[in-house]
Amino acid sequence: MSGRVRVVLFVLALMVVFVAALIAGRHTGLFGTAGTSGTPDRERSDMRSMSSGSMSTTPAASRSSPTPAGLLVSDSGYTLSPQNTLLHDQDTLAFAIHGPDGRAVTQFRRLNGAAMHLVAVSRDLSNYRHLHPTMSPDGTWSVPLRLPSAGSYRAFVQFMPATLGRILTLGVDLASGGDFTPQSPAAPTRAAQVGDGDDDHDDLDISVNGWLHPGQDDDISFTFSRDGLPVTDLQPYQDGYANLVALREGDLAVQIAQPVTTTSGPDVGFRLGTPGPGTYRLFLDFKYQGSVTTAAFTMVAQ
Repeated sequence: MSGRVRVVLFVLALMVVFVAALIAGRHTGLFGTAGTSGTPDRERSDMRSMSSGSMSTTPAASRSSPTPAGLLVSDSGYTLSPQNTLLHDQDTLAFAIHGPDGRAVTQFRRLNGAAMHLVAVSRDLSNYRHLHPTMSPDGTWSVPLRLPSAGSYRAFVQFMPATLGRILTLGVDLASGGDFTPQSPAAPTRAAQVGDGDDDHDDLDISVNGWLHPGQDDDISFTFSRDGLPVTDLQPYQDGYANLVALREGDLAVQIAQPVTTTSGPDVGFRLGTPGPGTYRLFLDFKYQGSVTTAAFTMVAQ
């Protein structure tokens, strides 16, 4: 056998050995299965899960939850822009809602009888106002706002831009100068009495029916009576017979409940959702005998 033939046979033998080793490696997983780049099966499975979105890389306990209403000054490109945040006895609060383009928004849809709802409440929840500002052609909203005492306040506005199609609730801090004496948080109470205090026979008794559960929508109703008899002649107010605003102690997360009752008493019902556990101050606005009155209650969601 010539030398050239021996060289050729040697090269062919090496090629046979290499091919055999390659085939054995594929079956033992050293290089991965056919069509892969050498990643072990379990690791490949995890990578496929992450890339397809079927497995989160964030632990459940640390995933973010929706921000409760009223804690932000800007949301979805819309910003509450007040002209003044330090108010005195007879000041007017003026503000605009700026849209994603930076311009003042002038087109809104009506909610419960008004295009803009404004709630001003002291940080200790002892003072409360629910007002309905008016808008000038340039998109500036204004409303007389007399804060009853000095201290720190939070103002909330709720509205629906015509082009957005959903409700937004934004908030901003206000202040009133002077000596400030904070009030202790109100104790839980499921009953309130509203009147001038001079004659008990003119007072309305209002009680709460239902309970609050954290993070759920609950059916809450209020029963009106006077001298032990049911009150059935509440007057229409803002497309219903009452408004209900709930604020959580601590962060003042706000919820404006949706009315579900269309009768003038004695029971007025709402669907109220709470963002989480805590103590809530409920403010019920209603119209009776020509006057708009507010009754306050304290409930715990637990």
